[in-house]
Amino acid sequence: SEFCKKVHALKGFVINRNGLNIGNKGSFFDFCQQHHIPTPKTWYKNSFILAASDSRISPKMSFVIKESNSSQGKGIFRAYGTQNCLDQINEMGDDIIIQEFCEMEQPIYDIRLMMVGTKLVGAMKRVLHSDDPLEFRSNLSLGNSIAEVYIPSIEMIEYAQKIQQNSLLDWVGIDVIVHQGSFLFLECNTSAGLKGISSVCPNIVEDVL
Repeated sequence: SEFCKKVHALKGFVINRNGLNIGNKGSFFDFCQQHHIPTPKTWYKNSFILAASDSRISPKMSFVIKESNSSQGKGIFRAYGTQNCLDQINEMGDDIIIQEFCEMEQPIYDIRLMMVGTKLVGAMKRVLHSDDPLEFRSNLSLGNSIAEVYIPSIEMIEYAQKIQQNSLLDWVGIDVIVHQGSFLFLECNTSAGLKGISSVCPNIVEDVL
């Protein structure tokens, strides 16, 4: 934080100077609650343990466990059932979130919206193609997915614009899933890569710049 203060004091333009307020999965979850952005059901570690002990969570529900500062699909784990989830998180630190695993159509995919300010400059569908039946991560960096053209709805774009307006971020990749006919926001990437999306948006680098 001291280094960031020094950088912010310099003359020039700092991209995503507010990124520390929304740049990890925990802070994005807090942000979405504050600004009423739809997300999967989400818990912090202690709140999940409490809810599970009070039987407020179905024992058959599946979950995704995410280390708050994870990236590129690393530090993301699947848990089958409440007890399996408890066993996994009890061996992890406190800086995690637990989300309901939302069953999706096959093949599994998510959506990346590339925003500069409130302008959508690119979008893609990241479609999972894996021989591993337990794999669920569609990150292109893992080598198990391919990028496809995707045209987001006006409503999805408006929610992405709401995120931008309230976060004051300059450039960000926003991840979304479609679930039961609607959509849920997963996270913001404040240093989103452009290599993968360039296969479906060939002018993405120029458009971001």
